[in-house]
This record gives sequence, C-alpha cells and structure tokens, in this order.
Amino acid sequence: MTSRAYVSQFSADGSLFVAGFQGSDIRIYNVDRGWKVQKNILAKSLLWTVTDTSLSPDQRHLVYTSMSPIVHIVNVRSATRESLANITEVHEGLDFSAADGGYSFGIFSVKFSTDGRELVAGSSDDSIYIYDLEANKLSLLIAAHLADVNTVTFADESGNLIYSGSDDNLCKVWGRRCFVAKDKPAGVLMGHLEGVTFIDS
Repeated sequence: MTSRAYVSQFSADGSLFVAGFQGSDIRIYNVDRGWKVQKNILAKSLLWTVTDTSLSPDQRHLVYTSMSPIVHIVNVRSATRESLANITEVHEGLDFSAADGGYSFGIFSVKFSTDGRELVAGSSDDSIYIYDLEANKLSLLIAAHLADVNTVTFADESGNLIYSGSDDNLCKVWGRRCFVAKDKPAGVLMGHLEGVTFIDS
C-alpha cells in the first residue's frame, strides 16, 4: 500500500481492523489470523480520500464516506476478497442530500447505531444527518454547528443520545427530544482551543 491511512477502527470485539486510505482502498484485516487481509475494498466515486468508515454491529456491512453526500454500503461477509465497486460487488449508494434537493457537501464522519437500524453523519455543511436504513431514506437533518462537523457518534445503546464535534471548537449532546427542535442541543461542552476531530463513546 503506497497511500497513507486516513481513518481506522477496530470492530467491537477486536477481531477485525478497518483502515481507509487516501487512495481508493479500504482494507479489513483479520486480527485473529495474524492480521491477514480479509477484504480489500476499492471505493466508489471517491473525492479526496476515504473520510470515515463504520462497521455494522453484526459486522456484516461496512459504510464508507468521502467528500460527497453519498454514503456507500458494502457487504463484508461475502466470499469475494476483492470488492471492486460495482464490478465484483455492488456498493449501494445512500443519498444524504435528498432533503436539500441534491445540494453538494462532504461527509467527514459516519457511525451505525448500536441496533444497526440508523446511520448518523457529520458534514461539511455544519450539519448532522440521520439516515433510516430500514426505510432507506434520510429521516432528519439538524443544523448543528457553525463549522464543519468532524465527528459524530451514538452515545449509548439506547440510540437516544448523539455526540458531535466541530471546527467551531464545541462538542454538543443531542437527545431525541432535541430532534424536534433540531437546532437546540441538550448540552454543550466548551473550552476546546481548536476544532474537535474525534469523539467515541
């Protein structure tokens, strides 16, 4: 691999390691088998770099993002080791721009909910997006920050809380009740001297 790794994550049980590179490659390594490459994914419609990846809780699917409003989802349990977008396997595109009539923006961060039914994404248009995978549509758009939303995550297993971090130097906490008011967080964590680039829970 000649390009630099930009994002990485372990699976919840630590058995898999996912790395996204500034080329178009995403590699899934099997930690229990001596870090052998279990799947090599060639990303589709990549703009700049793979900005984030997220494994579903059952480790069957992987979503990946770039500087585009389209999030791609891949079946990582298939027998094919080389997953070339729409050549050897279908990389379904989930359109997060539907609410804005095709407005173009980039997605910096994406995470599955713990039940695998929703995705939350943070974007370059200062917003948080929630996508309902069962309904296959965008369910919510929140004008969350005053700058790029670099990182988002579901806070716990209930799926009722979401954390976000932004280049406006703020971390915010969002509850399901906030989703009605949309732009009013349940809490704000201040005092960071620079933009917040990562949050985990």
